[in-house]
Amino acid sequence: LILISITFYSFGQVESCKSVEYEKLLSTLKSSNSSNITKECISTLLTKHSISSLDAGLVYNAALLTNDNAIIKQVTTYLRNKGASSRFFYLLDKYESIEKISKVEFTYNTDLRSRVRDLKFQDSLANEKYHAWRKGNLELSKQDLIDQASNILNKFNEIIEEYGFPSEDDIGYFNSGRKLRENPLAVILIHLYQRGNRVLFNKLEKYYCENLISKQLYTELQTIRGFAPPDAGYEEEMKIRYEKFNKN
Repeated sequence: LILISITFYSFGQVESCKSVEYEKLLSTLKSSNSSNITKECISTLLTKHSISSLDAGLVYNAALLTNDNAIIKQVTTYLRNKGASSRFFYLLDKYESIEKISKVEFTYNTDLRSRVRDLKFQDSLANEKYHAWRKGNLELSKQDLIDQASNILNKFNEIIEEYGFPSEDDIGYFNSGRKLRENPLAVILIHLYQRGNRVLFNKLEKYYCENLISKQLYTELQTIRGFAPPDAGYEEEMKIRYEKFNKN
């Protein structure tokens, strides 16, 4: 893992890159057969890092395998306070000695969470309309496509300008049945890049190092291309798409 990170950072910076230690801890959790080592890893993750929704299941299951009530309760409390619903913890039924946590003290910013949720909804709706139009099932003008892309970009930029890039500590987890969904900003970023706006591109390495975005997202955003040249912007991208896919 250290070798991978060196491709992004010089030797002097690797030590301070949080994602390096975070990924090493997760790797140890996956391979460890020692309850003490597992508990050490979990303790470090809880005190020094922000556990991603992508990794919450791994940490939770590792805690259950320790059979240590204190560790299990610490992890459960941490995840619930970040927004994991009670359905996520269905395996706790096997541990009758664990006290059910009735009081949840959410640690995220509720206003910011609401804005991110609303933006995710608008982004999903814009994406649905675009694909319906591309298939000939919905009528949209070239300006409609441009306005949709512009609206999502502007609202995203407003959030960044006001709050910086939100982590899951800031917005909490989003649930999907018994699972947690990935940070909705990841999907929004992918769509923005596809629409011709490589926003925050020069900061992605920093965000990855600070563990604000996953390695998977960091890698994917490097390779996303639309029909227009990189950084051409949403207007040029939508014009090309309109000429390419318009069926009217």
